[in-house]
Amino acid sequence: MKPDPGPLGGERAASRGGDSDPMVSAMRRADNLRLGPGRPLVVTPDELERALRESLARQAGAPRPAVADPAGTALRRARRIHRRRTVMGAAVVALAIVGISAGVAQLGGASHQPGPTVVVIGDPPGPGLAHTVSNTPVADSSDGPPQLDLVVAENLNVADGESIDLSGIGTVAAVQRSTGGWLVVGESSRGGSDLWFVAVGQPPRELLPGVDALALGPDGQRVAWRAGARLFAAAIRDGALGPRVETGAPARGVPVGFVGVAVLLRLNQKPTGLDAYDLWWPNREPYREDWTAEPVGVYGTLPDGQTVVGQIAAGPSARPCLALLDASRRLAPIRTECTLGLSSGGPGAVSPDGRWLVANGRPGGRADRATASAAGEQALVVDLRTVFDRAAAKPAGPRLVGGTVWTDTDTLVHADERGELVRVMADQAPDTGKDAAPAEVESFPAPGAVPGERVMVVTGAAS
Repeated sequence: MKPDPGPLGGERAASRGGDSDPMVSAMRRADNLRLGPGRPLVVTPDELERALRESLARQAGAPRPAVADPAGTALRRARRIHRRRTVMGAAVVALAIVGISAGVAQLGGASHQPGPTVVVIGDPPGPGLAHTVSNTPVADSSDGPPQLDLVVAENLNVADGESIDLSGIGTVAAVQRSTGGWLVVGESSRGGSDLWFVAVGQPPRELLPGVDALALGPDGQRVAWRAGARLFAAAIRDGALGPRVETGAPARGVPVGFVGVAVLLRLNQKPTGLDAYDLWWPNREPYREDWTAEPVGVYGTLPDGQTVVGQIAAGPSARPCLALLDASRRLAPIRTECTLGLSSGGPGAVSPDGRWLVANGRPGGRADRATASAAGEQALVVDLRTVFDRAAAKPAGPRLVGGTVWTDTDTLVHADERGELVRVMADQAPDTGKDAAPAEVESFPAPGAVPGERVMVVTGAAS
């Protein structure tokens, strides 16, 4: 009777008496010190992959060496590719790391314990703010043009090649990924804003027509809006609004974003022109006004859901200062830094892990409300872990003019005023103090766009 195949494709003995092949039997007697099934001589691809994974797991559990890894930059780029490739791509990266690491795993031959070589899985967290790595928001490749969803003229061009006609929506103000499709904020012909849901192969569906103002949650699954004298908030799932919560709206106050589960409200205090802010917690009692004029701008929220990265105004000239604000204490400042040359107000983006801020400013310059012109502005990269102890801002290419998206925790992409895509790699420049080297910046023509056409980066992440 033909012997059964073993678990790795080799042949095992048909009976207790030994192998039918004398040569195989002799090799097993020489190689195995104990009775029982001999070691298989054939290694399948599945077993190879399993062995590689086990080897990497053992190395990840080993103590991290005290010295810095000499190939840190290359490994950080490898981690980006690892996060963005398929499972097969990840296996190829793992194989490359094992090869470079001089024999971390050996298959065949005599077994042995792993040596002292360490596979670096991630950079050690530095001092300052604790940060939590989030999932990669969108697909991208650091070896070529960013692969993103883009609005070009009146079309939503999806990274996989599909295109959705947005001409029936009118002027598009913002587009964000959501479960099952995209949320599109349009400028209503009746005044105010409309909210639409679009998906490939489906006609656009209007969710909110002609509201006074609206704000989307960063996850694309929440929306807050003002209609008349009422504020509303609701969840969004697969293009449908869930049950809504409502409360009375303050005069001239509008929703502009989310801080954790709270809705961030902004009030323009004429004639000074300075904004005031407040928070509405839809999961608590009805809203009661409690405005604070302390912050004059908000960039984003840290992963803890209650620490806000924003601006306060200092001195008679209302000089913009970077600030961390506590949402649980009416956005009271926790720490401030006033020497970065940030522009007053304007767009900005906080990385998913809370380490980086990219915002407009003049590096090494003095900004105040009197220098509101965009002349001389450019994007700046700020390390939020260290900036409050050692102020530094890295020049980072063209100024931000609209939507931004983080393709991983260290890489931001936006469209500049010429309609080109700009990729900023925040971690690629050493932080050496006030004269820090510029961040690495790359520019690419926007796919499908011709010169002069409006280009907008789609924000958010589908769940």
